[in-house]
Amino acid sequence: MVPGILGVLAILAFIALMIYITARINRKRAECWQQLSERVGGTLSSSKRPFSSGLNYTISGWYNEREFRIFESVRGSGKNKRYYANIDLAFSPGFDFSISRENILTKIGAAMGFSDISFQNGELDKSFRFKSSEEDRFRRMMTMDQLNVLTGIQFKFTGALTGKNEMISYSVQMQLINQKNVDELQTIMNFMCGLVDV
Repeated sequence: MVPGILGVLAILAFIALMIYITARINRKRAECWQQLSERVGGTLSSSKRPFSSGLNYTISGWYNEREFRIFESVRGSGKNKRYYANIDLAFSPGFDFSISRENILTKIGAAMGFSDISFQNGELDKSFRFKSSEEDRFRRMMTMDQLNVLTGIQFKFTGALTGKNEMISYSVQMQLINQKNVDELQTIMNFMCGLVDV
């Protein structure tokens, strides 16, 4: 009889621990989203996550004279569930472009003859993949100052930045739960605001 009671107590203790951990993560997320909202001067809103005890957060407003929205999204489910932090910034360069980290697939593509834009900067060209529908205009947008900023923040730039239509968007796999994440998103937002209209 005692082993059965111990088993039930172990299960109850495990459930209580999971509830505690989830509550702690949700509290930390709320604090980080509030802090980021204050830093960028935006309005924080939240909505209930479907089938979850957590909330989805969105920050919207104006930053450096540009309209923005920072939000989180969930992709996949179960073991494949991934959290993403996203920044949308109103910006109309008039052409499509992308900046992303180099990875094994892009290096294989380069070996097969697929090319991306090179800035003749060994450190940047090895770290990033630059693509654009209009290379000349993209090069003018990526001023020397912006390239220097990108070199300085390359270890915080872990997602992908795309420009399309009247929006530039940054998406990174991240759950906003610590100071490092808050700093990273604000740094990327500053970089995005520094892009020059061409």
